[in-house]
Amino acid sequence: MSIDQFSSGIRPDIRYEVILLGPNVANWRPGLEKELDELFLERMLDPEVYLSLKTFSDFDPIDDGDIRVGVWMGAKNEANQSVELNVLDGLIQAQIPVFPVVDSTDDYRSKVPSQLYPINGLTWSSATLSAELMATFRLTRSIRRAFISYRRTDCRAIAVQLFDELSHKGYEAFLDTVSVPSGVDFQNSLWCRMSNVDLLIFLDSPNAVKSDWVHKELARAHDLGMGVLQLVWPDHSPSIGTELCDRFALSKDDFVPTPPTDSSTFIEPCVKLILQAAERSRIRSLSHRRRRLSDTICTTASHLNLDVSMHPVCPYAIRRDDSVVGHVIPYIGLPDARSVQEHEEELQKNQCNDDYNERSLAIVFEGLGMDANWNAHLDWLNVRNPIPVTSTDRLSAWMGGL
Repeated sequence: MSIDQFSSGIRPDIRYEVILLGPNVANWRPGLEKELDELFLERMLDPEVYLSLKTFSDFDPIDDGDIRVGVWMGAKNEANQSVELNVLDGLIQAQIPVFPVVDSTDDYRSKVPSQLYPINGLTWSSATLSAELMATFRLTRSIRRAFISYRRTDCRAIAVQLFDELSHKGYEAFLDTVSVPSGVDFQNSLWCRMSNVDLLIFLDSPNAVKSDWVHKELARAHDLGMGVLQLVWPDHSPSIGTELCDRFALSKDDFVPTPPTDSSTFIEPCVKLILQAAERSRIRSLSHRRRRLSDTICTTASHLNLDVSMHPVCPYAIRRDDSVVGHVIPYIGLPDARSVQEHEEELQKNQCNDDYNERSLAIVFEGLGMDANWNAHLDWLNVRNPIPVTSTDRLSAWMGGL
């Protein structure tokens, strides 16, 4: 057994990556690394496997699929290396969030490069910064989600096994036989749940794509830009139309009993490797979806002769010439009342509410897969909530009113 079973162009060492820049890296890195290690272990993720802290000297600017966050650890009136400033420019141009961190926000502009002036700084605290990084990686407890797509007659027991293992690892897992309440429209519930997960795990058994449901789920996942981990059964050629999936090749020895039947399960070493592969597929999926949403926001603004200043904690600022005319909060997945409440609490905690008013702030999301019930919920919420929620297909109209 080895991770070499995981293929299709994705690096086997893909990680959550933090790029550390600035004059205070040597002083603050140890505390940050210790805090992040503990938080990863709480999520049952080995930081040696999934977390990477890099400085400008070992940073590779080529995007290999890692989900990246920058941290500028500033100090007053210290000269900054030109190479670090080039890396900082590259992160900003690639729409990668950058946290400016200083010992105190007093005299903030003397402690960070001019590129970071529009971004509110964080006062150094290893606990606070670590929590913000975990939220940026979407590793908070309530939003790690996975969807299992399978053919019941081929691999019912394995689907249940993976559901249990993912749940134990802190995921909110979706399985049709467990997660859809009785009396609910199955297809609407299916599409809506898929729009709100990070990863689809496709059990590519011999008869998988003969199921209309499985075929539609795969097509839907690709439309959403979602990562798909494809577990390919032994002696079975990968199903047609799965070329963009992250593939994990199974052998007969991975099953008990073998050869595999609908009642077989995976042996424990195989499950461990699958969960590692799933986490890496999730990382790449989140990186892609975050970039796609940011691109949509920036492109929409550009068409209206507006500019966007990105912020890792506070909302993105929408600018016309030198004036801020509005703010948007990008949201991956489908927002609801609870997520809106969490954003309001974050705004208050991070003191991001000095620059905006209710009319010029919106939560923006991609509305693919949203069913009528969820849409009705958001319509209800927008009547009552001071922060409007808008899908990307309505973003131009909202921005045009700023």
